Order: sequence, then C-alpha cells, then structure tokens
Amino acid sequence: MELFFNLGPLEENRSTDPTLTIGLSGSGDVEFAPAQMAPDSIQRILITDQGDKLSIGAPLMVASGVRNAAGISFDRNGNLIFQDNGFSDPPNTELTLSSDELNRISANELGRTIPDFGFSESYVRISDGVIVNRSASYREPLVSFLPLNGRKSEGAVEVSIAPSGFPSEFIDTVFTTFFGKFGVGTAKNDENPLVAANPETGAYYHFINSAQMGNPSALLAAGGSLYLGDYSTTGFFFGSGADTAGAIYRITPVLAPNFRNLP
Repeated sequence: MELFFNLGPLEENRSTDPTLTIGLSGSGDVEFAPAQMAPDSIQRILITDQGDKLSIGAPLMVASGVRNAAGISFDRNGNLIFQDNGFSDPPNTELTLSSDELNRISANELGRTIPDFGFSESYVRISDGVIVNRSASYREPLVSFLPLNGRKSEGAVEVSIAPSGFPSEFIDTVFTTFFGKFGVGTAKNDENPLVAANPETGAYYHFINSAQMGNPSALLAAGGSLYLGDYSTTGFFFGSGADTAGAIYRITPVLAPNFRNLP
C-alpha cells in the first residue's frame, strides 16, 4: 500500500528552510526505515503487511513547493490530483494574496521527477490571476480558484474525482470543498462552496454556492454518490446543542422521467 501525505511549512506565507527536516521513525510492531523528510512537500511511503508486523519503506518526495495539500486523490489514469492553499499578505493576515489551486502530477513522473509548485516564491495572485515571480522550475496549477462573479472560493480542504455513477459530462471532473471563513456559516460565510473543475480546460463553477453551508470539508466518492461532510452547519465549533452540529450530505444523480413513454 502506498501512503501520500503533505508536510506543510513552518510559517503560513514563507517557504521553510530546507535544512529544517522532519523525522520519520517507529517502534513496536512497525518496522521503520529512519529518515528525514523535506518540508513544504508531498511525500510517499510504501507500507507492506508482513503478517506479524508492518514494514514502512523510506519516504520518497514527489512534489516540492507545496503549502498545504490536505486533499490528495488519483484520477482514472493514475495521475495524482491535489489541492493547495493560498496564503495571506504578510503585513495583513486577513487579506488573501495567492489563490487556492488544483494541481496534478502525471502517473509517468511520480517518483521520477519532483515538480516545483512554487510556494512561496511563485504564485497566482488572487486579485487578478497574474503569476508573480514565475521561476524557471515553477509548475503552474491546473486551476487557480479566483472569485467567480464576486463569489469566493477560499480554504480548499478535500478533493474527489466525480463518482462513476454521475452523468457522462462529469467524467474526470474534480470536486473540491472549501472551508471558507473559520467560525461562521451560511450567509456570513461567502467563501465556502463546493466547486466542480475540469482539469483539462481549467474551467470551474460552484456546484453548490457559498453561504449555504458551514465549513464543508470531507469529500468522498463511493457507490455512485458523492458524500460531503460539513464540520458544523452553522460554522460554530464551541458551545453546546445544535449550534455545533455537523452534517453529512449525499449527492446522487436522479434520472429525469421519460415523458415520451407516457400515454
């Protein structure tokens, strides 16, 4: 089994000193190969079940220049798809500077090359979509989530490829949840949609508009349906009672009735 995970930065808007590595070790019934991993990256480890214990192989870096790739998935061709969060303007942490984005590493380059996704030197400016400080090694995102008609998409959390049971026009569509503003929901949270994106064209739209949920985060395609988890339907995380209740939604296509066969 392969496990892919992100190692985030030490600071929100600044790339980490590469000498500040992160250790990997284990004990007990888990056999580890001790290693040090680079920050601001996506790593892969191979897990082997040996019957009486698990064996964890040495980590392999598959991406650099990544801030927070919390959502990672694979499409039907074996390409690795992941989101990455933008960051704020250094003097003003309330002002978003770079856009959230959707990225891809093709199956034939996984483990062979290490693409650089730019954090924090090269990025897409959220105000106008301009690439700032484009370096020679910088890989542009498949999708930069800029505002759509004033509607924002900020705080990307999870991604999922459209379920096989969805209509054909959704083939290869990537859904992304956006947490939006912390601690508020519905009308007060204008940054929290569920977005559907075409990774080939870069086109995207709000499948569920913002300001309707709390802090949507979890996402899973299973059994022909798309499951969406909302941490708190109101956005509140503290207190008691219904104010902090979460929810899980199931989105399932419904075929339109065939009126031509009616008498």
